[in-house]
Amino acid sequence: MTAIPSDLQLVGQLAAQATIATLLESRQGMPGSRLPSDHAVIGLRPVMALAGPFGVSAPGELRWSEVPPHRAACATCSLT
Repeated sequence: MTAIPSDLQLVGQLAAQATIATLLESRQGMPGSRLPSDHAVIGLRPVMALAGPFGVSAPGELRWSEVPPHRAACATCSLT
């Protein structure tokens, strides 16, 4: 998949918003700025056939999800 300038702008804006929200929560004690979860998936092109949470139904859809628990058989999880 290729990214067009508006896709990159959307990702950059979300990154900036996440940074500001994190700073407001941690340094200013503003719990209302807390992000809804650990990971965000932005739908740049709708593909419902992907495994969750990556299947999105609309361009621009934002889906938040938690970090899943460690799996014993996972090579990446065993590195931590």
